[in-house]
Amino acid sequence: FKLENVEEDDLIGPYTITEYYLGGGLTYDCSAATSPLAQFSETFCTGTYSITQANLDAGSITVLTVATTLGGDTSNEDYLNIDMDQDPDLDMDKDGSPSVALSAGDDIDYTYTLFNDGNITLTGPFSISDDKVDIAGSVDCSGATDPLPPGATTICSGSYVITAADIAASSVTNYAIATANEAVSDLESFKVITNPLLLTVSASPNPASTVGELISFTYTLTNVGLENLQSPYNVSATHLGVLDSACSEDPISPEEFMQCTSTYTVTQADIDNGSFTNVATATAKLDGEIVSSNDASTEVELIQIPVLEITSITTDPVSPVTVEGTVVTYSYTIQNNGNVSLSNLTITDELNDNITNISCDGATDPLAPGASTNCSSATPVTYIVDADALADGSIVTDAFANATFGTGSDDTSSNNVLTTVITYTQPRITLELTSSHVGASPGEAIDFTYKIRNTGDTAFSGFTLTEIVNPGVTFNPTCISTPIDIGSDVTCTANYTITDDDQNNGSVVATWEASAPEASLASSSTVTVFTYICIVSITNIQTDGDSFYATISSNETLTLSYISVTWNNLNGHQIGADKTLRLVRVGIESPSPSNDSSYDFNPANPSGNLVIPDDYINTPPTIEDGSQIYFTFHQSYDNQEVTDTINIKFINPNCLDLVATP
Repeated sequence: FKLENVEEDDLIGPYTITEYYLGGGLTYDCSAATSPLAQFSETFCTGTYSITQANLDAGSITVLTVATTLGGDTSNEDYLNIDMDQDPDLDMDKDGSPSVALSAGDDIDYTYTLFNDGNITLTGPFSISDDKVDIAGSVDCSGATDPLPPGATTICSGSYVITAADIAASSVTNYAIATANEAVSDLESFKVITNPLLLTVSASPNPASTVGELISFTYTLTNVGLENLQSPYNVSATHLGVLDSACSEDPISPEEFMQCTSTYTVTQADIDNGSFTNVATATAKLDGEIVSSNDASTEVELIQIPVLEITSITTDPVSPVTVEGTVVTYSYTIQNNGNVSLSNLTITDELNDNITNISCDGATDPLAPGASTNCSSATPVTYIVDADALADGSIVTDAFANATFGTGSDDTSSNNVLTTVITYTQPRITLELTSSHVGASPGEAIDFTYKIRNTGDTAFSGFTLTEIVNPGVTFNPTCISTPIDIGSDVTCTANYTITDDDQNNGSVVATWEASAPEASLASSSTVTVFTYICIVSITNIQTDGDSFYATISSNETLTLSYISVTWNNLNGHQIGADKTLRLVRVGIESPSPSNDSSYDFNPANPSGNLVIPDDYINTPPTIEDGSQIYFTFHQSYDNQEVTDTINIKFINPNCLDLVATP
């Protein structure tokens, strides 16, 4: 305590220190203080105070002191606040009785010892949260000491009833945490052994894939209890097989184990299932009483290898068949060359849609590995020979089989097998010449396709293409002479650009001939591409977002065999998903109302190009003299005036007879 003389006269000791807040306990010593004390001089006294538990619990103390001289002069009041260093700490020790419970329904009594390991008094209510006890009730802390001073202990209690699941798990561990108003304990646990015999199972090899393969199972019996387990030890399992050796008769000490083995033979049913699970239990004795282990299991995977094969396809009658109307019956022999049983057999022909009644209703199902069956149902698989089949020279089929295996969600397919029934008993070659263009104008490139077919009964070593009729133009098809099997074909292509002379001629006519060394007769084919093409342009079409029409007036009768319509957007607008000029309908209004027709496009064609009849689903009509052809467009610009141009091409030798109006 510092004493300072702020008066003119000297201060005379001895000096007295008085404290008003602590209620006693403060001792002071002013024996070394200066006396007399001159003006503006200072001197010191000392004092001591012993901190109490109440002070710690309060968190701080406040000291109020006044100094007095011998002459009765009194100083000012002076305050000093001192904070306490509080360290609340709650420890818990958890115990249970009994520590081993072997039956469902057994009671476990838990004792929770709370210890105040801090420096302040802990106050209640004390509570304990326990993951097991809280299921049926709560931990009882009603008798706990409250408040609990530092260094003191108190007790709470709880109980738990062992369940069948606890027995199956071999042990049960509960976790608890205690709380007071000022502190929380660490998480504590206690383990009760509910089954001292723990069983695990392993398999080798795993996976397996062969019927008759031997699987060795190892059963490990571990003592997880507190006392020795005694023999006899017994193991039972769903796939035990043959027990190779009896389990040892030696006791199993706590935390020790012993092993037994058995051998199991894989069956076809196992492989068909794709796996099996061996579930095992074991028994031992504890203090003369039989104890059972947990249910232990291990899954053995069986590798399924499905292999389905069509080994033969026979026909009745056999080849050749040259009489129209003959019914050809097909029979398919299928073999399972894999390791898994196959079910739900089906046959599919990828080449010939005229094969009917393909079914395997009469086949063996399931089909075991190594076994074969015949797909010939009560309704035979048939093909009726028609004029096309005779013209083709053969009936070629390309069949494969399919089956399911396992649970039925997996399937497998066989090899493809080609079968040929001859319908023409001499060598024969057939040429089909086509073009994708009905009409074209000068400068436009057109294509030609040459399909050379073997429609006889003899394979060709090669072939030759020869141009027969063409107005002075050589197409030079891209073609390589290759062998052609019976019923097979080879395709060649050529391209040509229409000239002004072609347009003056009105068409391009191409006639070619195909021959083969083995065929005594050649085959020819002709294709015509019209060049009477006129282009009608309709411009300055104004639209504000609604539909509009382009009209072509015909002053002569013509067949609407080809129309090419193209359109573009001007004024810098882009064709897009939301800004597109779409052709929605083509309509023909004829002088004879019965000939009126219309062709709708749904969804409306947005591509900017339309070819009739390629894009039509109907047969193009004949347009009479005086007909009106309406092209209905829809412009998807909202509230914008747009100018568009539409170009329409016709096959028509007299373009002047077509008048276009927007």
